[in-house]
Amino acid sequence: PPPPPPPIARNAAANPPPLAIPKIPRPPVRQGSAREHSLPPPKNLPRPPARASSVG
Repeated sequence: PPPPPPPIARNAAANPPPLAIPKIPRPPVRQGSAREHSLPPPKNLPRPPARASSVG
């Protein structure tokens, strides 16, 4: 009884989760991060120092 549960739980818990978890949050994250990173690439560089200096 102990040997059968491990393989089933590992296969079903190691295959679906990583495939369904990254697939759902990846599409939305890639679209938002891709647009923001592709548009403000040079602004992010000079902006961090300005914000850090003003905040500090």
